[in-house]
Amino acid sequence: ASAASAASAASAASGACLGPPVPPPLSQPIFVGLTSAVDHTPKPSGSAVGFKQRLHHPFETPFVSDPAELGASRYRVWLASQPLFHAWVASQLQGRTLVGGTEKKKRAKDAAHVRRLMQGW
Repeated sequence: ASAASAASAASAASGACLGPPVPPPLSQPIFVGLTSAVDHTPKPSGSAVGFKQRLHHPFETPFVSDPAELGASRYRVWLASQPLFHAWVASQLQGRTLVGGTEKKKRAKDAAHVRRLMQGW
């Protein structure tokens, strides 16, 4: 047996495992906006227009080329089409304060995204 598999077995035996992430306390705001200091312009790669391929956190919208309200609505539809991911996102965001970024260029998109995410689960 290799050292890596022995360490893995020891970790499993001690009860250490990677379970579902524990949501932060209800009082702690969760950032759901576009990550700051990052160019979110989709790169041409055969993907649908306006859909970026890399998300910097699980609550970030991939619909960055759309107008703010449309992109926020498309995110909810996209999320609903993935039941397991939707359930996980809902479990992380329910009852929490959601915040967007403050960068002028991204502020409208973040505000629309926050509003749309707060419209119930």
